[in-house]
Amino acid sequence: MFEMIKEVTDQLEVLTMVHSSVDKMLEGLTNEQWLFRQIDKWNNIAAVIDHVTRVEKKLIAAVGGKTLDIDAWQPFKENFWDVKKIKEAWSNSSAESKSVLDTVSESALDLPGLTLGGGALNRRQLLTFTISHTTHHRGQISLILKMM
Repeated sequence: MFEMIKEVTDQLEVLTMVHSSVDKMLEGLTNEQWLFRQIDKWNNIAAVIDHVTRVEKKLIAAVGGKTLDIDAWQPFKENFWDVKKIKEAWSNSSAESKSVLDTVSESALDLPGLTLGGGALNRRQLLTFTISHTTHHRGQISLILKMM
């Protein structure tokens, strides 16, 4: 095992800050609030957090060189969400990301990562995209909270 490279450490710190800001937004919410939807078929907090957690798991695994078959869109197709399970997965996601990123070498960051809707990304770009994606959905959570 080697020390996490500075670039990855810095990116993980940003992802951790985003997670902390989301945690503050969610603090004290009831399960009913996690499931609140202003209009049927709109996203609720549970679906958004489940989606973000799945995307992070899939993308961070790819940064580490592993391909996971995860349907990140499934939470938006559901009519039932297990809030307890979603909260647990979200709570564990930062530690899981750190565990994977601890093993990434600098040279591995230039290797192919995944092809997403916008095209092929190397592993370095996937790490940046992960942060951007989570930050985007942080904004969506803020809007849901304002509608409550």
